[in-house]
Amino acid sequence: YTSLATPTTTWTETLIVKEEDNVNFKFLVSDPKLEGWLSLSRKFSLPAGSDVNCQTTARGLLACTFTWVPALGTANVTYPFSLYIQSRNNDARDTMSPIKTLYFNVQVLPKGS
Repeated sequence: YTSLATPTTTWTETLIVKEEDNVNFKFLVSDPKLEGWLSLSRKFSLPAGSDVNCQTTARGLLACTFTWVPALGTANVTYPFSLYIQSRNNDARDTMSPIKTLYFNVQVLPKGS
C-alpha cells in the first residue's frame, strides 16, 4: 500500500441545472492506482437542501449521487462544494487513513431557461 493518489472523478465540469428541477446526478470517484478502499469522509459547503451519497463498489471505486431540487431564487449563481475522500487498505494494522479533497461546482439557471 502506497500513498493515496489524488482521486479522479467523472464529474469534470460545472454541472448546470435549473431552478425547481429534480437533480439526480450520478458520478464516480476512483483511486488511479486502485490500491485503497475509498469512502466519503466528509461533505463541505453543499448547496442548501442538496446531498451527496456514495457507495464503495470495488477497490478504489466509489459510485456517488448528487441530489438537489434548487429552489426559486437560487439562479444565476455557481455553488462550489467539496468532498473529502478517505482511503484504507485491507490490513487492519495499517493506521494510515489518508484524505484527499475533491472540488465540484453546480450552476443554477432560471426555471424555464
